Amino acid sequence: MAIICAKSRTVYLPVPKIASTSLKYLFWRLNNHRYPTTAFGRFLDMRLANHHGRRKSLRLHAESGYLTVPYEHSAIPEGYESFAVVRDPVHRLKSAWKSKANAKRFRHDGSAAELEAIGLSLEPDFATFLRSFEDYARLSRVIRIHTLPYAHYLGDTPGNVDRLFRIESIGELEEWFSERAGFPITVERQNKSPAAPREDRLGPLELERLRKLTQADYAFLGHLYDFDKAAGRL
Repeated sequence: MAIICAKSRTVYLPVPKIASTSLKYLFWRLNNHRYPTTAFGRFLDMRLANHHGRRKSLRLHAESGYLTVPYEHSAIPEGYESFAVVRDPVHRLKSAWKSKANAKRFRHDGSAAELEAIGLSLEPDFATFLRSFEDYARLSRVIRIHTLPYAHYLGDTPGNVDRLFRIESIGELEEWFSERAGFPITVERQNKSPAAPREDRLGPLELERLRKLTQADYAFLGHLYDFDKAAGRL
């Protein structure tokens, strides 16, 4: 289900680990005239929601109309344009490891016991995560949904989307969005991957493993990103 904003006449196809929370909050604000942008704002919103016996904007990923789901072709309203935000596949995968591959997340999604049962660490370093990626993704929903390939969320070709914006050039998205809406719009960052206290260095075998895990996404994105350049920045 794509996310629609009438004010900007846009349709957003979210891809996890690429500013999807920030963009969902932006769409919520535009569609509902408000949304909590700070820790205090979220706290105040929670208090108000508890007082009124409902929660509106606190769990946007579970809100109807704001879900992240597999691609399904649907007609775009006349005068609207669809868009998605992409990032380098290597850095998307590493971001998923940094923020999702930890004991807290595994316990939350109920996969911790199964992972430990087959000898997998709940706090894997990056190399360990890559070596056992299929098992982590198979047993942990949080890993799986944040690392599924672009084609899962955008269809078999990037041509399904009118515009692709690179996350590294978010200003271009803001400029386009503002022009369509008729007033200035900025994308306020809602999440940030933690600095990695765990080992993230990779040897030649792990780099080749990383290449194989991301090759479908690099092929999907074409000239936008290059594996060797990304690997050189790890």
